[in-house]
Amino acid sequence: MAIYRKNVEEANKIYFVRWLDNNKTGKRVSAENLEKTRKLLSYEAYLMCKTRNISSCWSANPSDENIFKLPV
Repeated sequence: MAIYRKNVEEANKIYFVRWLDNNKTGKRVSAENLEKTRKLLSYEAYLMCKTRNISSCWSANPSDENIFKLPV
């Protein structure tokens, strides 16, 4: 999904896996996760995650990768 970037959270995890709704867990999306989302996916995904308190989840294993699409 994404090219390797060493200046993002968990830089070895570059394969998009899923979205995590932090409202269901009572947590907040981290600034680091938002920045990774912006750099590796898109500014639109970043804004959606920031507004809706959603985290992007990543893996280092290419077989875990799922097709990126914004949640509805």
